[in-house]
Amino acid sequence: MLDLRHEDLPMDLWGLHLVRGNRGRILINCHLPPLWRRFTLFHELFHLLYHRKGERFWSRTFQPLSRFEHEADCFAWAAIWPEWSGGDYAQWD
Repeated sequence: MLDLRHEDLPMDLWGLHLVRGNRGRILINCHLPPLWRRFTLFHELFHLLYHRKGERFWSRTFQPLSRFEHEADCFAWAAIWPEWSGGDYAQWD
């Protein structure tokens, strides 16, 4: 089960995900423009799908956390690229 919420988060925090057992929650900053909310959703979905062991595990590996963030960003860009390249982001609020 996945719960998606738009919350009042600090401006420097675009989103985050939480997992407990087979339940997950993605929190997205409600102050982001719609395009960046979608970007954040796909970024956090990537982490849920491919980085299931969590930050505590990955911070103890030889892989820098920035690599995992870069992978999630690439996934999110691929998901929103048609909207971005088509100029459909005029509704930025």
